[in-house]
Amino acid sequence: MQVKRWRAAWAWRTSARASAATLAAAALVLTACSAGSSSGGAGATSASADPSSLSGTVTFWDTSDATETAAMKSIVAAFEQQYPNIAIDYQKVDAAKAQGLFKDAARAGTAPDLMRSEVSWTPEFASLGYLQPLDQTPLASDIGDYLSPALASNQFQGQLWGVPQVTDAAGLLCNKALLDKAKVSAPKSWDDVKKGGPAMLAAGANFIYAPATGYFTLPFVYSMGGDMLNTTTKKVVINDPKAVSGFQLALDLIKDGSAQAPSFGGAYSQQQELFKQGKVGCIVNGPGESKHADIGISLPGSGEAPAAPVFIDGEKAMTLRGENIAQEFHQIVENYIEKRFG
Repeated sequence: MQVKRWRAAWAWRTSARASAATLAAAALVLTACSAGSSSGGAGATSASADPSSLSGTVTFWDTSDATETAAMKSIVAAFEQQYPNIAIDYQKVDAAKAQGLFKDAARAGTAPDLMRSEVSWTPEFASLGYLQPLDQTPLASDIGDYLSPALASNQFQGQLWGVPQVTDAAGLLCNKALLDKAKVSAPKSWDDVKKGGPAMLAAGANFIYAPATGYFTLPFVYSMGGDMLNTTTKKVVINDPKAVSGFQLALDLIKDGSAQAPSFGGAYSQQQELFKQGKVGCIVNGPGESKHADIGISLPGSGEAPAAPVFIDGEKAMTLRGENIAQEFHQIVENYIEKRFG
């Protein structure tokens, strides 16, 4: 029951500014993605250019959430220290509005030099001529460490238009105490959800929250053999029988009470609140929601720096770093259990 989560990429706009600015924008990306093992400099000029010989201003739109702001700003500060004659005009932009804002700015000739783009926007921006291809820059010379689906999302008509910045995957999150109360196990199939539904209802909860938004329908669609697109025929297939059966599955679970029907206009928030209140046994979500657990950890991806934020009772408590994250987190869990439950 896993699906792909929101993924971001770095994208450059087509720019008439001096090559120093283009170089700086790409170098900023290199600095931000250094944990991904991308090598080299960037731009039309030599990657080994003397930093002091480059000057200009680079506008960067950051669409990451508030938890990443400090890290982004520290990256910008480090870049400006390395390139003292280049200023980064760092701007926070609401991710929910950024796609439209970028297209408006691009049409008006005022788009930023660098942007943190939702993965599906990159091909669209490229098709509209708003981005600068990266194939002739060092960014394209060492891309083997990127996950192939994330990298492919930055390619359009045989060219590279961005580099992956983050990706993750969603899974099924369950309230163990609630499931234990109903005397059911974490489901391994939709049949398990159907069979355990009556017991969960008797315990005062639905087994699962039905798809909160279009994204959350994917586990239902994929598990029934459906898909959104056929990349071979380049056709939309969300209305094909297998995909439709995934939606029907969700409706059937709602009808028999196994699933909580989503509310209109606030489904995601309702899903989170019902899960925390013990009124829904399981939800589909990603590692970013580990902060809502009694104790949770958000692990780094392959190729990323070994750093993992730890959340205890809904608050960020620490960040584990280095090669012993698993052992250290295990000890933190043991200490938490001992302290809370004796």
